[in-house]
Amino acid sequence: MEQIQDWLEDLLELQAIDSRLDRMNEQITSAPKQKKEAQDNLDTQQAAAVAAKEEVRKIELKIKDLAADVEKIEAQRLKVLDQTNSVKDNSTYKALLAEADSLQKQIGAKEEDELILMEELDGVKSIFKEKQALLQEAVSRVEQMMGDLDVRVENCKKQVGIFAEKREEQATKIDSEILNRYTRIKASNGGRKAALLELNGDKCGFCHLKLTAQEINQAQKRVALTACANCGSLIYK
Repeated sequence: MEQIQDWLEDLLELQAIDSRLDRMNEQITSAPKQKKEAQDNLDTQQAAAVAAKEEVRKIELKIKDLAADVEKIEAQRLKVLDQTNSVKDNSTYKALLAEADSLQKQIGAKEEDELILMEELDGVKSIFKEKQALLQEAVSRVEQMMGDLDVRVENCKKQVGIFAEKREEQATKIDSEILNRYTRIKASNGGRKAALLELNGDKCGFCHLKLTAQEINQAQKRVALTACANCGSLIYK
């Protein structure tokens, strides 16, 4: 095709509009994924807080059970000691004292376990407090993010309408053959960011492979529809 007056400037302007549209549409389509990722992160933080709270509950229950055991054993010990007041046989008396001493040791062991659990409880309570703080931060952050995403999507949708009109107007300035080729290249491989690229020295600006002398010469002369033989990109210099 022979050179067409102002084809390059008009097509570059169209590509700039398409680039804006691509970015805005990407922001619109990526919003649900971003929201899901934010919600997943929030769910993870919430699960961590719930797990930490459950650890606190478990240890508190163990401490409560130990306290109940101590109370029960102490009652047994007092009952045994009370029995010593009524026995006459020395061997029975000694046996009761030995039993009371054994019960006292059991109480001591239970109380030591209780002290260990109390220290452990302080640790898990600290972790729970930390997880709660992280959860509250995450909730605030996600709420802010969700709101920002909604606003951004709404603004992008409005801008898409405006730029779609600009694109339609700009497209009328471009030769139909050039426009069709540009559109096909832009849509190739699932959608490209650019179909028209400036040479990078003697290489294509898209695939970065070296061009032939003829291709470089046509690009320098800005002959319409000059393309890279390797990737098909429209090229100019």
